[in-house]
Amino acid sequence: MNKELCLIICVISAMNCYGQTNPLIDDYTKDLELNPYSAGAYFGRANAKRKIHDTAGAIADYSRAIENDTAYTKAYYYRGKSLKDKQDYKAAVADFTKVIKLDSNYAGAYYGRAEAKFGMNEYNGLIADYTKAAAIDTYYAMPRFKVGVTRYHLKDYTGAVKDLTKALANDPANAAIYYYRAKAKFGLKDYPGTIADCTVAINIQPDKSGLYDTRADAEYAIKDYTKSAVDYTLAIEKDSMYASAYFNRGIIKAALLNFNGAIADYNKAIAIDTGSADIYYQRGEAKYGLKDYRGAIADYSLAIKMKPGSAEMYTSRGNAEHVLKDTKSALNDYTKAIKINPGYTKAYINRGIVKADLLRYDSSLADYNRAIEIDPHSAEAYYNRGMIEDKLKSRQEALNDESKAIALNPTNANAYYSRGVIKSELQNDSGAINDYSKVIEINPNDAEAYFSRGVAKGKLKDDHGAISDEDKAIALNPMNADAYYSRGIMESELQNDSGAINDYNKAIEINQKFAAAYYGRGVSKNILKDYEGAINDYTKAMEFDTAFVEAYYNRGTVEDMLHNDSDAIKDYKKAIALNPDYAEAYFSKGVAEDNMQNDSDAIGDYTKAIELKPQDAVAYYSRGVSKLKLDDFTGCIADFTSAIAIYPEYPKPYTFRGVSEVLLGEKKAGCLDLKEAKRLGDARADKYIRDACR
Repeated sequence: MNKELCLIICVISAMNCYGQTNPLIDDYTKDLELNPYSAGAYFGRANAKRKIHDTAGAIADYSRAIENDTAYTKAYYYRGKSLKDKQDYKAAVADFTKVIKLDSNYAGAYYGRAEAKFGMNEYNGLIADYTKAAAIDTYYAMPRFKVGVTRYHLKDYTGAVKDLTKALANDPANAAIYYYRAKAKFGLKDYPGTIADCTVAINIQPDKSGLYDTRADAEYAIKDYTKSAVDYTLAIEKDSMYASAYFNRGIIKAALLNFNGAIADYNKAIAIDTGSADIYYQRGEAKYGLKDYRGAIADYSLAIKMKPGSAEMYTSRGNAEHVLKDTKSALNDYTKAIKINPGYTKAYINRGIVKADLLRYDSSLADYNRAIEIDPHSAEAYYNRGMIEDKLKSRQEALNDESKAIALNPTNANAYYSRGVIKSELQNDSGAINDYSKVIEINPNDAEAYFSRGVAKGKLKDDHGAISDEDKAIALNPMNADAYYSRGIMESELQNDSGAINDYNKAIEINQKFAAAYYGRGVSKNILKDYEGAINDYTKAMEFDTAFVEAYYNRGTVEDMLHNDSDAIKDYKKAIALNPDYAEAYFSKGVAEDNMQNDSDAIGDYTKAIELKPQDAVAYYSRGVSKLKLDDFTGCIADFTSAIAIYPEYPKPYTFRGVSEVLLGEKKAGCLDLKEAKRLGDARADKYIRDACR
């Protein structure tokens, strides 16, 4: 006899599915024919039907009993039990609640309501019902397993572990109890305990996929990614439709930077569960890892649509938009994240970074300040605030913040690097070198740290050490134009200008608009007396940096050497226009004006140079010579005297002061100056002595 036919016969003939009948049903039916409003008869027939598993018939009769007697406590109670048997837990809870209202000491109603709540995964008040039932009647002993499960769902993990451990004492081979205790231990971050309980449960029931999944979660938590991936795979083998196992395995692959593999798992999970925002979000993260920023944004957007209250998702989308330079959208997303969660420091920090890119430093600083208010232990916030303070020239505050970031996270290479930059700006190059060395200790393949340490060593005249660091920077990043440029400077310092030119050539090959590299190459060509080549390079430097003061000045000096004084003067004028306090440019322009017999202009330039550098003996001497050419003997003697006062071992001022004094008829004083000039090594003085001091 098949199941369906059996059920039909059960209803029609009051026979149960085991071939049994209950004669009481006929008796109660006859009673009801005589008295159709007898609540007791309906109740009795319902109980008889319930005994032969005619649940639907029993529920109908309990309902008729209640219609005829709305205070019929037992009818509510047994209808509740029948509804629970039918898995209509919500209706069962309603009936048990009615019983309790009618009789607050009805132990079975409390117990039955707890059981129904458990069946519908409604855990609030469940333990209280079990406790009340047991207090009224010890027959209803509290079921430790279900209480433990309830405590787990209510996140009372400690209580859950205690109850489940008691349950295991009575049923040590129950895999389900080990499973829930494992999950409660996971909630307590007892990951070894989770793994141990899952392993026992797997030995009892090896085909339950959830056991492998939970053990994998614990293995992931202790960063045992290999075992975790194996367990997620086993979970999938046990249940190919286990979406969370695909999802979690994807997270493992992403943690191991296998983003393509992660995406493949997320795709599988999505095919099974199309409505999970978290899966789309994590797939977006994997795409971000592959630099597929537009694909990441598409997935973040889907996740946000499903879960619009996630500050984290808005922040991640903002990150991708920032990379794509869509700063407006990025700022909007970070602001939305902050509105959702005003305590989300990451959103403040990332918004601050975008504002800094937009040169909105004060607003950026405000975001970092807020992040630090929320989380005074955020190394990232201190690090970023330090960089902004550095841009605002608040160097000491910047230094303090980077030091704080390092104290909070001693392996933060970025903070060491940033502090090294600040120390270098404060002329503490030894301190900068220590910080760059720490970066290299943390990450031996950090090309920028080698490059910057090389620059700092160069400033301390450790040219060989600097070259060694730039060699390493170039080996790690052969396209680092700055490292070639820096090494070129060091090679020039070591008088290897041919080698320097090779490095400048490489820097220019990588970056054809590298003005400083053209300038450096010009300097080396000048040293090697390739004057035309030097002029061409200085000109190229100015083409890419029209405000390159030194390029104008140096081109002027080369033109001076080539006796192109008129062109030299133009370059010096340009250098002065760009930097009105450029004493050397005034002096060199004075020399060029002097060469062109523009003595008055030369005097004006020397005067400006002296104003800017009052201790420049050569400027006084040169102005004195120009005054002498204009027969201003008093003025020239005063300038030669000033030059001697500044630099007593400088022979030329003695020579020309002596000549000037002789011309003024002060032969004795003049001859004394000429003899001093001869003593100091000016060969010209001997001729003047022979002519004027006989």
